[in-house]
Amino acid sequence: MAHPTTERPPEGARRDPARAALAALAAWYVRAAGPLVAEALRDRGPEGVHRLRAHLRRLRCVLRLLARCTRAPALGRAVAWAKALGEEAGAVRDVDVARMVLDALDVPPSARTTARAALATRRKAAVAGLRAGRAGRSPTERTVLARDLAALGARPGRKTLRGIGRRQLAREFDALRDLLAAELTRPGAYHAVRRRARRLRDTVEVLGRAAPKRARQARHRLQPLHAALGALQDGEVLQDLLADVGEGVRQVRRTLARRRSSLLAALEPSLALLAADLAAEE
Repeated sequence: MAHPTTERPPEGARRDPARAALAALAAWYVRAAGPLVAEALRDRGPEGVHRLRAHLRRLRCVLRLLARCTRAPALGRAVAWAKALGEEAGAVRDVDVARMVLDALDVPPSARTTARAALATRRKAAVAGLRAGRAGRSPTERTVLARDLAALGARPGRKTLRGIGRRQLAREFDALRDLLAAELTRPGAYHAVRRRARRLRDTVEVLGRAAPKRARQARHRLQPLHAALGALQDGEVLQDLLADVGEGVRQVRRTLARRRSSLLAALEPSLALLAADLAAEE
């Protein structure tokens, strides 16, 4: 079998029965997660966990779409499996991202050394948690889950993939619009915008040709903003991971605060423009 990152998932046409197309797609994502889980567990570099997390995000988008067609028990089990494995992999990825941010900062060598040591300890614990987690260690569970998801397509239903996709994307656009219209200075606001923008982009990706042209265009427009919001959040992650380290990383914290201010100053015009664009399309 080819590596899942070189394969293309099955892509449904706009008028295909949504339940059948999405059940097949969900089953594919669960099966294709196997080699990615194995790669992440080997832990020979940060890309393995990164690929697994991105794969699981898209699976969860497919499951949200499928939830518009069925509430079968297999769907709930798949959601729980993807969530658990995503959280386990996410703990490792957070440290990897934090290390990349740290390496790019202009800080004294002593502060960098102290911070690196603290992150190394956290990463060791996160990798141990990933390896101990049941979601990542059970090939049999993945096999059964993929089989049960595929079986949901036996009753295709009358809803089309295009119709289901339109309704889900309308919901994602509305949620993003609401977040941008709210007060962005509240804690976690920028991260919430980033997560919603990423969810919208992932939903467009898994829908493929069944996604409306407007949504595909929006996906490309959101990419630079999503990357900028990601840079902002990566700094927040590093701050959080170093919160209990002490005075040895004081200069790292100060540098991160200046970095955050600079990123926010660059972000604000782009966010205002996006909010205006979405409001005009409402």
